[in-house]
Amino acid sequence: MSAEKPASGPRSSDARTPYPLAMVVCDAIYVDPQTGKRAMVGCFSRIAVVSFPAALPSFAVYAAVSEWVGVRKLVLQIMNMSE
Repeated sequence: MSAEKPASGPRSSDARTPYPLAMVVCDAIYVDPQTGKRAMVGCFSRIAVVSFPAALPSFAVYAAVSEWVGVRKLVLQIMNMSE
């Protein structure tokens, strides 16, 4: 018997495999206390630093993920893409 490779992408039959839909980096995320809706403030697509390691101002990351079941650990890595 051979092990079948699980399907990838949003149509995966494995409901336990999280699939990223979007990620937005911004200055802050406001949550409306009455509706629970979120508003992203000051969205940006790059952070420029002179060298690594670098001290960054605070920022927020909003991630939309499908097929996320239960509590899971999420790791965000910030990398120097020029290397």
